[in-house]
Amino acid sequence: MKKSLLALLISTRMWGSFTSCIPVTFNNHPASTLSNYTAMICANGSTGGFCDSVAHTNLAVANFKGTGSGGDATSASGFDIIPHSNNNCSTRLSFELVAPTYVSATGAFEMHVLIPSLSSSVDTIIYMGVGDATITTDQSSTAAWDSNFLLVSHYPNGSSLTVTDSTSNGNNGTITGGVTASAGQIDGAATFNGSTGYVTNGAVTVPVSSSLTASLWVFPTSFATVEVVLSNSVSTNDFLIYIDTNATIGCHIAPLNNTTITSTTIPINTWSYLTCKSSVSTGAPKIFINGVEASYSQVGGTGATSGFTGLRVGAYADLSLKYTGRIDEPRFSLAYDSDATILTTYNNQSAPWNFYTFGSPIVISNSAPRRVISFQ
Repeated sequence: MKKSLLALLISTRMWGSFTSCIPVTFNNHPASTLSNYTAMICANGSTGGFCDSVAHTNLAVANFKGTGSGGDATSASGFDIIPHSNNNCSTRLSFELVAPTYVSATGAFEMHVLIPSLSSSVDTIIYMGVGDATITTDQSSTAAWDSNFLLVSHYPNGSSLTVTDSTSNGNNGTITGGVTASAGQIDGAATFNGSTGYVTNGAVTVPVSSSLTASLWVFPTSFATVEVVLSNSVSTNDFLIYIDTNATIGCHIAPLNNTTITSTTIPINTWSYLTCKSSVSTGAPKIFINGVEASYSQVGGTGATSGFTGLRVGAYADLSLKYTGRIDEPRFSLAYDSDATILTTYNNQSAPWNFYTFGSPIVISNSAPRRVISFQ
């Protein structure tokens, strides 16, 4: 006798719970492949404003908007916009969604994603999952930043200034005096008044034997005096980046007694990206302006004994030589960044619309087709 047919209907969830999965193609290749590189991803929405004052069509993706504005994001804070390594948006990457940059009405946001390998020869592709109503809290992680980073501060928003540290070190800043929120190279920035304003970021101690790389965007509005934009001092062990009265850049490291002074100048009332790095083996600082190594000379120098342990933005450790102008995205690391890393970061932050593109959304079905299993 024929056995009865048993139809077993199985409904299984596939690919996670996202409504869409959007490819992000990094097509501006670094000079050499970079491992564990944290890249900025900035969606400008339809109006611009985060990465640039002008909207760029290749940075505007309707799916990033909130569901009430015709998009897929269910969280009013953009919490359900999550980067992944695979095209079904099931394997997450470490990231930081910069708060409070998400705008539900336009789909604009600023995010930093740890890319395991950014290739120098082929396009690197990651995928942004959007639209999972079960995600209601921020999924950001300090793991987005390499453990060498002592400080990463975004100065977001442009209307209310926050000076928090995005790394696991928790070197959050304290604002003193005339420091206010303003428009930045990337979203917001901090404006320093040159007389009373500076930011102190925790007890950031740099070992004498360490290599280091420090970087930030500057928008100077005066060259009247020598002005320090970033400094760290532990007793006589000083590090500082400064702008001289002739618009050249200096980087000083003690007790190695090495000072590098550029012959290259930077313009006033214009954003410039400054990087100083020093290795344990050579000690001599190297200066990069807008991602390119500058022409400079290296001379001796002696650091002051300030007794201060920590990092200051906009002033020297002893509170002299205060800076007049805007600063954005200060970073301090114990790594000796490669030249390729420095130029890649400049390219990523100065013109993200030329660094990556968003592709056509992959529509994800939350339920798989039902399978019928027959038993004879």
